[in-house]
Amino acid sequence: MEPHRVEGTSEKPVSLTGTVFPWDGTQPHFFMMPGSNYRYLPCFTDVDKLRGMMDRLHIQRYTIKQVDDGHDFLTSFDVPGAEHIRVIIDPHFVEGGKIRFTQVVPNAS
Repeated sequence: MEPHRVEGTSEKPVSLTGTVFPWDGTQPHFFMMPGSNYRYLPCFTDVDKLRGMMDRLHIQRYTIKQVDDGHDFLTSFDVPGAEHIRVIIDPHFVEGGKIRFTQVVPNAS
């Protein structure tokens, strides 16, 4: 069972296995975004993309962890408060200073 990504109204398969994410001491480093009550857990398909985003945000203190199993990773968020966490892939800045990303939603099947 793999998670899916949403692009407009269509869904396409995507795997979190092998992606990397920033770690802040005892937990993942979450992003907060203006106007949102969610905490975003950024996963990157490439270490350079992760480092580039962290540099752009002036975040220097973090380590890098890798997702060994995407399904297990997503199910590990089945805890109280998890409804306020969104897993995103390859967040990046676009024109106008906005951040674009692919949001991961668990496969319903």
